[in-house]
Amino acid sequence: MGNIWEFLYQTLTVSIAAAVLLLIKWLLRDKLSPRWQYGVWAVLALRVLWPASTARGLFPPLALWIETLKSAAELRLNSAYAAPFEVMRLESVLPWADSAPRSVTDWLFALYIAGAAATLLWYAARYVRLCSLLKRGAAVDAETARRIAETAEKYGQRPCAAVAVPGLSSAFVCGVFRPVLAVPEGETPDGKVILHELLHLKYRDALQNVFWCCLRALHWCNPLMQYVFDRVGNDMESLCDQRVLERLEGEERREYGGILLEMANGSYARAPGTSSISNGAKNISRRIEAIARFKLYPAGMALVAACTAVALGAALLTGASGDYYLKGNDALSILAAARLSRCTTVAGVLDTYHKGLLFGNVRCLATVAPAGEQEELYYEVQKWQNDTWIDTFASQFDTYDPVFFNLFADGEGGYTAEIGFFRPEYDSEGALHENYLLLPVEVWSEGGGYVARAAGEPRPLRDTWRYDAGTMPVYSRARCEFDGGEVEVELYNFALVDYWFPSAHNLMDGSVPEPDAQYNNYGISAEVTIRFDEDAGIDTGHMTLNARLTGSGDGVWDGAEDLESGDNVPMVTGDTATFFCFMSLYRPEEIPEPPEAIELKLMDNGETLFMETLELEAAG
Repeated sequence: MGNIWEFLYQTLTVSIAAAVLLLIKWLLRDKLSPRWQYGVWAVLALRVLWPASTARGLFPPLALWIETLKSAAELRLNSAYAAPFEVMRLESVLPWADSAPRSVTDWLFALYIAGAAATLLWYAARYVRLCSLLKRGAAVDAETARRIAETAEKYGQRPCAAVAVPGLSSAFVCGVFRPVLAVPEGETPDGKVILHELLHLKYRDALQNVFWCCLRALHWCNPLMQYVFDRVGNDMESLCDQRVLERLEGEERREYGGILLEMANGSYARAPGTSSISNGAKNISRRIEAIARFKLYPAGMALVAACTAVALGAALLTGASGDYYLKGNDALSILAAARLSRCTTVAGVLDTYHKGLLFGNVRCLATVAPAGEQEELYYEVQKWQNDTWIDTFASQFDTYDPVFFNLFADGEGGYTAEIGFFRPEYDSEGALHENYLLLPVEVWSEGGGYVARAAGEPRPLRDTWRYDAGTMPVYSRARCEFDGGEVEVELYNFALVDYWFPSAHNLMDGSVPEPDAQYNNYGISAEVTIRFDEDAGIDTGHMTLNARLTGSGDGVWDGAEDLESGDNVPMVTGDTATFFCFMSLYRPEEIPEPPEAIELKLMDNGETLFMETLELEAAG
């Protein structure tokens, strides 16, 4: 995390998960065993270590609220760590600052980092102090050594080195790699106390204590999380109590509870790298209550506990999708919602950009706008009284389906294309004219999704679907001569979204972004013009043409079916024949590389007039 907003989002996300766990644990406090009561905190540990996602969460509006608040605050500041229109990207739960603070929010983050570091240093100092105290301890007397050995042998536990330390109120294990059992000087601990500490040793609770202390330091300024981590420590002790009681019988269990009451002292509670049976009077009372409820849980409850933990983990770690687009009406919340829901597909970013320009929809435009252009868009919205609609060059056009021409990968992870806007018109004779305006765009990956922007000025193409009056945008050409004439090929490609079904552009919700849209159809069209010499003597009215695209880098077009040309009637003008051919891929997963060549075979009444493979070259 790199700023105070990311920490705020992370700690609030963790707090919500912790609150849910506290509620569930309270409801099941006497239903499930201490093993589950402590084990379920693993879900919290994962949530603490898992960076809060800005697209999914247990409470989706939280990300939108913090993102909007960040924009409102940072607009008035000159922060080094946060910008008003850059989305929060939590790549790590560890705080880090790479420059000096400049603003109030920067200093707050610096204070948080200092607090986390100070907390860790305080824990480390306590551990060092305790270790030095143990080094001054003496070897335990023979009676204590004998009781430790007997207890370990009786219950099948591994013994460890022991020292007698003055001033201790109870025994505990200290150390992760070379653990030592510390006992009060001049006292011989009860065998049940020794068993408790040997079980701490067996299950490496001292190491777990270090882990929880580190997580506590990450959220040192969150009082709820400090309370929760206290509960974690108490549940660890309750689990150890449960393990002890499972090994004791009858009156021994009652005696164990009495021993706990005599040890309500918190001198070394929560010291990292230790286990302490004396962790405070309030926690001791909770443990006594648990002992009073002690029972051997049936084996079937283990499956119930596991299923409950899995269900909680799925909910608290993955969360739910946030429908941010429908929330908020002011510019800051609209832009924040857009940053949190970037387009996940190239089709989605093109379709959303198309809608944004066509309808002047701020939500759509913000969804695809790069971070560097969000501020400019914000001030543009201010001119329109904070409305969700602004004027754009494309507002004069109409459309039924978004069409994207000449869509290609740029070889660097991005794409280029031309978005088509058109206005259908009919002349006095009822003929349809579709006047296109083409906007060149570039697409690239940013902020966990795709963004887009114009790569040039829009250019008009008039009457493009009247074959005798214009051409579509050409991206490659080929030309050659043959005996009796010449042939010229011009190709363009098109990608369609929602082509066969009513597009969202036709519906009332046409303004809603569709960041996950898929291509419905991707195709390549070819216009093949054949001009014959005047003395060739060929009847152009009886011709057919077979055309095949070949040679793309990924093999999509190699061996593909013929372009649908043989059944087309060519348009004939004098000694010229023009064929219009196309082929398409239905719902392609990825846009293929363009073909490298086209194979042509021209037939006249069954006689082959021309057969050649033409290398395709980029149109200049």
